[in-house]
Amino acid sequence: MRKLFCLLFCLQSFIGIAQNDSLNKWRKSVAVDFSISGNNYGLNIAPGYCLENNKNHFMLAPLLLSNDNLSRYKLTGIRINYAFYPGTRQKVLDFYFNYDFLLQSIVSNVYFFNSNTNDLKENVLTTFENYIGYGFKIKILHHLYITHGIGIGWVIVHSKYSKETNYFVGEDESDRASGIIKIGFEYYFHK
Repeated sequence: MRKLFCLLFCLQSFIGIAQNDSLNKWRKSVAVDFSISGNNYGLNIAPGYCLENNKNHFMLAPLLLSNDNLSRYKLTGIRINYAFYPGTRQKVLDFYFNYDFLLQSIVSNVYFFNSNTNDLKENVLTTFENYIGYGFKIKILHHLYITHGIGIGWVIVHSKYSKETNYFVGEDESDRASGIIKIGFEYYFHK
């Protein structure tokens, strides 16, 4: 985890040196979001890099997942977030609408029989999650904010395992309505 934060800070320094004048209007920050989403596989942590201008906020982050199957957090995917601030920006509390896209590849502890090779295989799930929602950003210190958001969306889960037969089926895909709850911290490098 410490290496990941060092990498994010080094990336911010490199971007600061390589930017042109049009990027100078963008505020840079790092954020850590904790979320529970409709995939029901555990707590997601997304330490990311953010760019923000007047009403737009972009975040790109690796997804780390911890659940009963993993003894520690493991890199499982990527999260892309866009937030739009509809009103005038305030000094303490800001309201926003957002869109979240999460892509994860999760190795589950469910095994299935592969009749092609006559052995047991671990099930690998690939999830595509899309959410729209809203949230608040609250200033707690000079450059430090707490963020909170909720959203609704759609989850598509791709698997090679059939729950009905416990056999390898080649491709199995399901989709369903879902929700996400998240809370996080965001630190801005300068005003």
